[in-house]
Amino acid sequence: MQQVLETLHQQHGIGAAKIAQQVREVPAVPGILGLLRRLAAQRAHIDMHIVSDANSFFIEHWLEAHQLTNIFAGVHTNPASVDCNELLQIMPYEQQTHCDLCPPNLCKGGVMANLMAAVHVPYKRIIYVGDSCNDLCAIVALRPGDIACIRCGEELHAKLPAHEHQLRCELLHWRDGDDLEQQLFDDCLRNL
Repeated sequence: MQQVLETLHQQHGIGAAKIAQQVREVPAVPGILGLLRRLAAQRAHIDMHIVSDANSFFIEHWLEAHQLTNIFAGVHTNPASVDCNELLQIMPYEQQTHCDLCPPNLCKGGVMANLMAAVHVPYKRIIYVGDSCNDLCAIVALRPGDIACIRCGEELHAKLPAHEHQLRCELLHWRDGDDLEQQLFDDCLRNL
C-alpha cells in the first residue's frame, strides 16, 4: 500500500487531502450504518472495536464522514500519518512471524487475544464480523458461544468450508447490514 501511495503522490500529484476525499465517499455496505448506530446505543452492554488491515487515516476519515467517530472502544490498525509534502505514510501495526494465516503486519487473532486479556471482566460473548481471509485467524480463536458473522459472497465465505473443523464458535451468515441486524437482534442480542 505504501508503494501505491508513493506512486500516486509522485507520478500523479495525489496527496493525502485527495485520498481523504475519496475515502470519505466510499459507500457503506447497505444497512450497516443503521446497525452500527443501533449497537452504539447499547454502549452500556457492548464494546465495539475495529480490527482492520487498512490504516488509521482511511478509517478515521470514513468514520468521520458517516458520523461514527466516537462509537468504537478501540481501532486496531496500521498507523498512518501525513508528511510535510502531503504524502500519506503507513506503518505496520506490528511485525509478526507467529501466524501463517495473517500478513506480517497484523495478526487479527493476536489483537483479539490481547483485547480479551486486557479486560477486567471477561467478555461473555464476542461477536466478530468479517469478510476477508485475514479474519480467519481471529475466528479460529473464538470460543464456544462466541459468534463469527461471515459475509456471504466474499473471500472468507468461500474459504471457510476448508476450515470449519477448526472452529468452536457459532457461524452466522449475512448479506447486508439489514440482514445482519435482524439476525443479531433476533437471535443474539434480543435481551438488550
